[in-house]
Amino acid sequence: MTTPILRPRLARIARRALLARLTRGLGRWLAPVLGALLALCALDNLVHLPAGLRVVGALALLGLLVWGFVTQLWRAARTESIEGTARRIEEAAGIADNVLINACQFEGLALAGHGGIRESAFARATQAAGHGAMLRLP
Repeated sequence: MTTPILRPRLARIARRALLARLTRGLGRWLAPVLGALLALCALDNLVHLPAGLRVVGALALLGLLVWGFVTQLWRAARTESIEGTARRIEEAAGIADNVLINACQFEGLALAGHGGIRESAFARATQAAGHGAMLRLP
């Protein structure tokens, strides 16, 4: 039985990517809302809006808040599979021939106890290539 090398590392990278997506989504969610709130307060201070227009502005701001939450944070909070993380790393780093995703999948099969003699030799070679590709990443 082999010890998993790629899957724990890819899981850590996936958690960090999730945190980065959530942080970026939070900023992209709050910036327009706070800008609209500032504009609404400044307009009310300059023009002295009647109560009815304040309510309409507050409801529009609430709608912007909900829309931003759904589009920025809700979508960013979806977790990605380890294979999806491997695919993104391959695209970003220019790793050819799907080496990383294949190594990740072969490692999962080895942990589950599947594969014959010829398949396991190919899987070990692919895992070694995938591990080497991970070591070359910045």
